[in-house]
Amino acid sequence: MPIYTTQTWTIAGEHNFDNGGFKLLNPSMTVRSVSLGNNNTVSVALCITEDGGIYEHYSSANYTNSAGATDIDVIVNAAMASAFPTATVTPELA
Repeated sequence: MPIYTTQTWTIAGEHNFDNGGFKLLNPSMTVRSVSLGNNNTVSVALCITEDGGIYEHYSSANYTNSAGATDIDVIVNAAMASAFPTATVTPELA
């Protein structure tokens, strides 16, 4: 079974989530789960904190894996890059 490498994505400044459902300042996002569906559809469930805070917010990102990637890290990175092109990524320290 593949093991996902945990990472955190951060967006500088304010960002709208869920089509304007809520706005966060300097959000940091981590992946809670990934669902792979039919026709190469991918849904990534996210845990989001604002500006280094402790309160968690939840959202998701949907993606079509049109390249047919099979490595979970590649799939998640592509989904996040597609949904949040201005986010920067930092690997978690073990």
